[in-house]
Amino acid sequence: MNTTPTDATDEPQAVTLTLNDRRQAFNRAYQSAQGFGIMSAPSIPPLFVPGALILGNGTDIGINRNLVQSGTGLLLEAQAYPGMQAGDVIEIFLHPQSLITPPIPAKTATLGIGREGLDIALYVPQQRVEEGMLYLYCRVTRAGTHEVEESPWLSVWCKLSLPAGPDLKPDEPWHSALNAPQVMQLVDEQTLGEFVQVTIEPYLGMAAGDTLRLHIGLEQQDYPVREQDIGQTMTVHVPAEVLRSAGDSDGLALYYRVIDPLNNVSEKASARTFVQVSLGSKGLDAPFVFDNDAPQVLDTRSLGNADVPLSVKVDLPDFQPGDELEVVGIGMGALGQRVEIRPARQVIGQVGKAYLFMLPNPQVQRLARGLLMVGYTQRRGNVEVGQSLHRYIDVLGPAPELPEPVLVEARNGTLDPALPRCTVAISYPSMSPGDWVELFFYGYTGAGYAYAWTLERSVSRNDALRQQITFSIGAEHLSALDGGAVQPRYQVSNDSLPSPLESLHGWVQVGELLAELAPPEVPAAGDDGTLAQADTRGGVDVIVAANPCITPGSVVTVKWLGDTALGTCEGVAEARVYKVPQAVAQASVGHSVEVTYTVRNPDDGRLRLSLPFQLRIIADEPVVLRAPVVLDVDGAVLDPTFLPSGVRLQAAYQGMLAGDEVVLRLTGKQAYNAPAVRVEPFRPVVISVPAKVLLGNAGELIQVTFSVAREGQPSRVSPALNLQVRNALGIVLSPLELNGLSIKVEGWKATSAVSVGNTATRVASGGVPPYTYASNNPTVATVNAAGLVTGNRNGTAVISATDLRGTQVSYPVRVSNVYRLLHNWGPVNHHQAVAWMNSLGNAEPCSGRAVTDLQRVYGRTLVTGGYWHFWLCEKNGCGGSGFAFYHATNHAIHCADYFNTNIHAAWCIQRT
Repeated sequence: MNTTPTDATDEPQAVTLTLNDRRQAFNRAYQSAQGFGIMSAPSIPPLFVPGALILGNGTDIGINRNLVQSGTGLLLEAQAYPGMQAGDVIEIFLHPQSLITPPIPAKTATLGIGREGLDIALYVPQQRVEEGMLYLYCRVTRAGTHEVEESPWLSVWCKLSLPAGPDLKPDEPWHSALNAPQVMQLVDEQTLGEFVQVTIEPYLGMAAGDTLRLHIGLEQQDYPVREQDIGQTMTVHVPAEVLRSAGDSDGLALYYRVIDPLNNVSEKASARTFVQVSLGSKGLDAPFVFDNDAPQVLDTRSLGNADVPLSVKVDLPDFQPGDELEVVGIGMGALGQRVEIRPARQVIGQVGKAYLFMLPNPQVQRLARGLLMVGYTQRRGNVEVGQSLHRYIDVLGPAPELPEPVLVEARNGTLDPALPRCTVAISYPSMSPGDWVELFFYGYTGAGYAYAWTLERSVSRNDALRQQITFSIGAEHLSALDGGAVQPRYQVSNDSLPSPLESLHGWVQVGELLAELAPPEVPAAGDDGTLAQADTRGGVDVIVAANPCITPGSVVTVKWLGDTALGTCEGVAEARVYKVPQAVAQASVGHSVEVTYTVRNPDDGRLRLSLPFQLRIIADEPVVLRAPVVLDVDGAVLDPTFLPSGVRLQAAYQGMLAGDEVVLRLTGKQAYNAPAVRVEPFRPVVISVPAKVLLGNAGELIQVTFSVAREGQPSRVSPALNLQVRNALGIVLSPLELNGLSIKVEGWKATSAVSVGNTATRVASGGVPPYTYASNNPTVATVNAAGLVTGNRNGTAVISATDLRGTQVSYPVRVSNVYRLLHNWGPVNHHQAVAWMNSLGNAEPCSGRAVTDLQRVYGRTLVTGGYWHFWLCEKNGCGGSGFAFYHATNHAIHCADYFNTNIHAAWCIQRT
């Protein structure tokens, strides 16, 4: 857990709002809207829906898609009412306002003993929550008198569908039904007035009260949809200052999202429009992102764990040695969250090359299904002297999710209900001051009642500094959940998010489960509960009988709890026979075992426990030690790349007793003796070998044994387990520069020789051979099976090496000084040859160095048509009126006057 940084600032304690605060705010708003006074309030209060929007104009509350959870449904509370007593029947009604037949309760509950005076949390099943204008109320039938009373009827607007409808193309980064906004293709000082006009086409389910959130790069502007807009193309006026704030770009991205009046947000944003914006002085060229396969597109699914390379080309006259480059990337994620990326600055040492910056993989992954803007600032003497154009890139891939909250005091997935309090720690990427975090502490009590509690507050400056916000859950909530379970989750909202971001969540047990299900059966055991060791070979079958609480989708977990072994096996509801592994069963020989099972309901997450089946395994063999067993991998090969936390080994042996002392030893290049472990009841002996020990033995064969010491007996040593530790896959990762002069001639047959400086070999090592090599841009550079890289034309490419397990490493390559040979068969004199060369563009004389490269690669006898001599379009050391030419028969460079009629043809070279 993070600790408070030493530079934390003093600031007032943020105010924390609770579920009680929200309930009271709703009651005040409802009483004010209805005109109730203290004396005229109804005896049965209105139902309270946590998180519902408080509306007006005849509609009390709004329920959106986020409030109706899959499986559990809609959480609401029947507020405490006067005269509550056990046995009261509470019926919840939620039905269309147009209903003309007698309504059927959506949920019915009987008030249990000890729940008098409490607010009663209930779930309305998901299938009973309809979309449209509804009435919500409860009917209470009093115990004993059978007197019936109703709460006030709440008018509810329920909208569960997303604006613009479902996205029909989930693999695309934009919504299939939201067309790109339309705008002029070039915005400059001549075309920009007070605003720029953007048009947006109508969309499915368009309604008055919707909000179009138009994104102009990383700026945004809201447009409220009016009645007269329905079915029409809308026009949004984007002020000039917004365009200037967005900055100049060769492709400024414009797109929008749709937000309905109940804060439902379209599943994805619209398609993008890219606009050229030039409003300042001429900007420097935008940086180039290597890994995008298509212009302005980057797919996180192809990255793996690799960072994203970004290059800045530095040329005269704009740059000088000593200038400093500062790259900044600002992104907006799938739901509007902002991410800022700032690689370390670089000082220019040499002009005329590209400088490589790496965008960290975790930050890029957080932008999946969003947009990334990159640019850079040029500084000279710590003064800004230049600003690049912005490059906008669509980031594809699965949208990231917020991590689960952490219950600090929980141990092995269980929370002690007797604690005076519990701390919930929340950390998520880019936590910023002013973020609003709402913690949902929802669960079930030991008696199966729904339980709800919420806390919410803003992120303080100190929270943001340590990237963690904490909430304290009081003892009354922990004791109320004793014997049950809780599923903490949280939401984050801020001004830039169209709707809150939702965290992942998991279940935590509170206290001990109360056994309520029938015990399992072990068919191989006798009537007295004994099981022969011979019957454990191949594992032990455990049968779970059918039970009404085991519904389709339920997860059944069988637990084997013994003095010397602990095991679990898991299956779905359809399975009835579960196999306890032989190793676990035989480790319990000579000892008693409790066999139980739990059932996790797929709809509400509730966990139920069975009564135990008592079993004793009778030994039929003496104590025998076996080699330790690796738990984290199959086979006898350890790969440190896939074991970042080290490797776990289990020391299991026949005749294991509580109190035995086990020591694991590893011999190899780097030896390791693990601390002694004393065998405890209900605990398997599992010992970890640290990752640094594996790395210290990379490429080596190691042996692992364990010794067992028992009081009054000599120490025993197990047979050895032989393991091979692999080297991690590696290759030189620094950028490869291929800048040797290389002349390419189409149709000429090359020799085995290659151009000097146009090839290089990098070979992978470690991992799992064989290796395969590939280039993402073979037109620029190719790589063969031996790792030899050859430059084919000027540009950049990325070379990757992949081993047999699919692990991949890569490095960038930049190719320069590649030309192609051009022929003019004439007849031309020297002056005409030079004029021909100058007419081509990017063409240069065929220098002596070029001829040397040609003869090296294609042989001393170059293809000249048999008798043709070729002007080289330069002097090349010829004095006076002489000019250089290639002699077809001497295969060498000579000099001649420009009017020499024996020289008919010409050569020049052109940069690719």
